[in-house]
Amino acid sequence: MSGMLRLFVRPPAVNATVLLRKIPQMSSKEVIWTFEDLSHMKKIANTHAESLFFACTSRIQSFLPQLGITGIVRILFAHYKSTLKDNKLIHNINDFILNECEEGMSSSEIWNYCTANDSVLLYKGFFLNSFMNKQLHCRIWKSIVANKPYLTPSDTTILLKCHHSLLNSEHRNLFSEADLISFKSQLMEMIIQAIHQLNRFHPSDINVFIAENIELDSFYNNITELNVYYTNILNYIENNPNILNANQSLCVIGSCVKFLEINEEIYIGAKRVITRILMELTSRNEVLEPPKSFLTFKKLCDIKYWNFDLMKCLIDTIANSSYCIINDQQIEFISCIDEIIKNFHLNKMETYVSEYNLGKSDDKLYDTSLIDEITHVKRGWTTMCLNDQLDYLRAIKNKAQTRDS
Repeated sequence: MSGMLRLFVRPPAVNATVLLRKIPQMSSKEVIWTFEDLSHMKKIANTHAESLFFACTSRIQSFLPQLGITGIVRILFAHYKSTLKDNKLIHNINDFILNECEEGMSSSEIWNYCTANDSVLLYKGFFLNSFMNKQLHCRIWKSIVANKPYLTPSDTTILLKCHHSLLNSEHRNLFSEADLISFKSQLMEMIIQAIHQLNRFHPSDINVFIAENIELDSFYNNITELNVYYTNILNYIENNPNILNANQSLCVIGSCVKFLEINEEIYIGAKRVITRILMELTSRNEVLEPPKSFLTFKKLCDIKYWNFDLMKCLIDTIANSSYCIINDQQIEFISCIDEIIKNFHLNKMETYVSEYNLGKSDDKLYDTSLIDEITHVKRGWTTMCLNDQLDYLRAIKNKAQTRDS
């Protein structure tokens, strides 16, 4: 029970002088707790605290066989958060994993009780500490692959993020093309497995999972090869936009734009997802962050998505908070508003046509002679209403120009 409490209770102030004397008598669990408490200190400003830090790292190294992968993961994360660093500790953990725990009972005790989540977090722990070599990577990857059936969507999301970091770093040079092909094949299987568990995705993982898959496309071409599976994700979000909060929604919109840029023909459904998310944000009257709203607004304009009614929540946020964006962005914002104004009547007519065509047979689809009938059907969109909306857009533009000057 005490172990659980430490996850939720703020760590107490560290009395370095007292704890330093107790280090030799501490158990492995107590040393980890002390090390984690030290890592939460924003600044280690006195000699006693610094001495305690290095006493902990020294003691930890003698406890490595007892800690297991879970304990090692906690040490790696605590070391990453700490303002002090002991690179010797990380190197010794690496040596232990590659050498000592590969022999005799230690290997059985360490790897046989290593869960899928342990393996993924170990992978992440070394990356957080900017440490990786080919032997270590292959050993941890082997454990991840062995535990593949037990990976949760959250585990796979963490793995994708770390693997993307690997491919973008100098560590990529450690691996041959054959290695990367093998990683791709195994990673594809994990991605497909995660997508088959869509109902187990935490909302905070969905947008990261999609974004990281898109980032990996430049290395593995996975967006095209797994298009059927990614389409399932888009369909899931289209049917459940309410599971995302405001920030997650804007991130997913950004990912949908990238899907369309990669292959609009395959991912035409991404536009429907954008529409459903914007409808959800509008209905919830969400408070949006101005910088993220601007980036989303700009991305939508880049793909010529000029639906004023649904973009109004973004436009209002930016216009009322333009002090949050720099002059260059204000100029871009004004330019985008100009484009919406220029295409306003055209977009409204396209809306009329698409709605009029719903439920019509092919021989009765829209032609130029039906404009009057369309206008009649769409009584809600009067000329006065359109003019009011155009006046609003022009006022937004003038407001932004005034602040820019």
